[in-house]
Amino acid sequence: LDIITPEYHEWRDAARDAQLGAGAEGQVEVMGLTGRLEWIAVMHALVQGVQSGVPSSLVIALAVLVVSTANWLVALLATATILGVMSTFFITFVASGWVLGMYECMFLQLTAGMAVDYTVHLAHAYNESAGATKEIKLREALTEMGVSVLSGAVSTLGASVCLFVCSFKVFYLYGSFIFFVILWAILWALLFFPAIMLTVGPAGEAGDIKIFRAIQTLLSGAAPAQVEPDSLEAVPDKPAAEVETKEGVLQS
Repeated sequence: LDIITPEYHEWRDAARDAQLGAGAEGQVEVMGLTGRLEWIAVMHALVQGVQSGVPSSLVIALAVLVVSTANWLVALLATATILGVMSTFFITFVASGWVLGMYECMFLQLTAGMAVDYTVHLAHAYNESAGATKEIKLREALTEMGVSVLSGAVSTLGASVCLFVCSFKVFYLYGSFIFFVILWAILWALLFFPAIMLTVGPAGEAGDIKIFRAIQTLLSGAAPAQVEPDSLEAVPDKPAAEVETKEGVLQS
């Protein structure tokens, strides 16, 4: 933008001066023949989309996590992990020598969506665990979702590697974006997130938002209680040979 924005304004100023210079003789219509101005305008809009889209995605992710988990502390720590994933990817983007082009701007707006996946699964499993301590909740979350999260990351990384050999630049860039975003996402989800949850994560009802928790309980409903038969009359028909009850075996 530091290069193309001044050029865009120069062309706009030149067009305005040409129109003003026509005076009363007639209106001058300025036209671009190469499409350069249109390309600059599109790039300017795409870069602005990245600048506004990435922060907006983080805010929306935090709001969704707060509502879905009904725990502000779990949502905040998960969002901090997602922010770490995106920050690390942006460092990789700069270190790789990439510059903001049309494809890069479009792909950058997708990073937030791909970065949230694994952390959100582990956060949800941690939040839904009935463990009394942070250690138990974290162990259950990793046991329940760890293998699935890791398997999903490995399969996605393998699929993105196939795009590295494509001759079209758009496919190569897309594969590179997917590979590095997923790589950092799984590392942050399996290394940083468990560590921070074990350090400052909530246990019991800590961090719960009562109104959201009540809504979740109301929407989920209560499972109907199963009543076991405690008499011979409640037992289905059986031959008169033998009927088993809680008290033992009654011989007929």
